[in-house]
Amino acid sequence: MAVQDVLLALTSYPHPTPVAVIDRAVLLASLLDARVATISCEIHVQVPGSFGQINR
Repeated sequence: MAVQDVLLALTSYPHPTPVAVIDRAVLLASLLDARVATISCEIHVQVPGSFGQINR
């Protein structure tokens, strides 16, 4: 069974995925005659209240 797709997880926090990593994924996919698919997830944390507000 041949590899048809290469999945690359992109990060943005704490550091974005370096361009060199993306280039290597593209090179690997071309060597395998495959396609590159990427995924990037965002996490949103909502803090209740505010730091300037005092709860009494």
